[in-house]
Amino acid sequence: MKETRISGYSSLKGAIAECDFEKEEVQILCDALRDNFNIRAKPAKDKQFWRIYVYAESSAVLKNLILPHMHQSFLYKLFVKD
Repeated sequence: MKETRISGYSSLKGAIAECDFEKEEVQILCDALRDNFNIRAKPAKDKQFWRIYVYAESSAVLKNLILPHMHQSFLYKLFVKD
């Protein structure tokens, strides 16, 4: 089973870990973020897994898209205070 995690997100940049995806698959996801949401992102390898690295200028767009769908207990990942 493939897993997606948001990690290392800050107001300056963000990374979405795509565990067990190949680089080409992560590139497809980056292209979809660009084409559908105007989010600039690129594949970046972190030790073992490929991640989607979101550029600083797109981080606010990503945050605004996913914030309404996140459970309150995970808001700290986006540096949102209760």
